[in-house]
Amino acid sequence: METFKVAFYKAKFGDKKWIDDGISIYTTTINAIGLCLFFKFKMAWKVIKNRYSHVEVIYQGATCPKAFTSTMRQGMAGTVIRDANGVLIHPERWDIMEISVEKIDLRCAIAWAQWQRDNNKGYNKKTIANFFNPFRPTQKPKNNEPNICSVAVQGFCWQACIFKVWRIWSPIKLWWKLTKLGYKTKPLVQN
Repeated sequence: METFKVAFYKAKFGDKKWIDDGISIYTTTINAIGLCLFFKFKMAWKVIKNRYSHVEVIYQGATCPKAFTSTMRQGMAGTVIRDANGVLIHPERWDIMEISVEKIDLRCAIAWAQWQRDNNKGYNKKTIANFFNPFRPTQKPKNNEPNICSVAVQGFCWQACIFKVWRIWSPIKLWWKLTKLGYKTKPLVQN
């Protein structure tokens, strides 16, 4: 067995990152309301408490930990793999979830991530805008459609045999689905 981490980022209101704030507020609200409609009040409270707006996969590369996602930050536009230490610059805002899988499944997921990095250019602003539609579809992404962070990370988890299908979920919905499978989050920095 080998381990990778899913790192969830909490927006900090007032730092002028409006997209993060919008994703955090809206997707948290919609998911919490949906859970309350099904009388899952405890999980709805956890969703409200966590309010994630971005997600990355962290895995051990040849020389250092690597981070895989899709982003528009720091002049990037699309699916990327970069050194994790350059990503986790606000450690107090990150929660991590450790996931153990078979070595072959992790190797397949990393190979898939490398292919995505090389071939999935652009960032899917239409999907981000669609998060603000409470009736949006969550079907499998179309071939050659640009990724957003949670679609890239959910695809990595799908390739690592965590999920049976690849879906379009927000970061908070991805966290909720992984939590339902029994995975636990903990702060990147322990107090």
